[in-house]
Amino acid sequence: MLDGQFKHARDLNIQTLLKYDVDRLLAPFRKEAGLPAKASLYPNWEGLDDELVPIKDKPLTFTAPGLKMINPIKVVLEPFYRIHDARYMMYWMLMTNTQSRSYLDSLAVLEKE
Repeated sequence: MLDGQFKHARDLNIQTLLKYDVDRLLAPFRKEAGLPAKASLYPNWEGLDDELVPIKDKPLTFTAPGLKMINPIKVVLEPFYRIHDARYMMYWMLMTNTQSRSYLDSLAVLEKE
């Protein structure tokens, strides 16, 4: 990846993710599986596992009926790979500033049609 804003953002994300304690991240999953805890949950995640209700016969899919929202809707949480046709892939269009401006201008024309 070339130096730039995307590489910088990626590097910051990697640095942040590597600072997390894996045992604390896995604590709710260990609890759900009936395994002993190796570490406590992160403080702002306390109670989240009580808010999620598994949907029968749909692994890794949950509802959150207790969420307080201004406009209540039925929230269904499911893995991204089920929603999108690819597993966690991202494609970046690499182009010069001139190419980028031309591309954005062409999109603007299409949006007006």
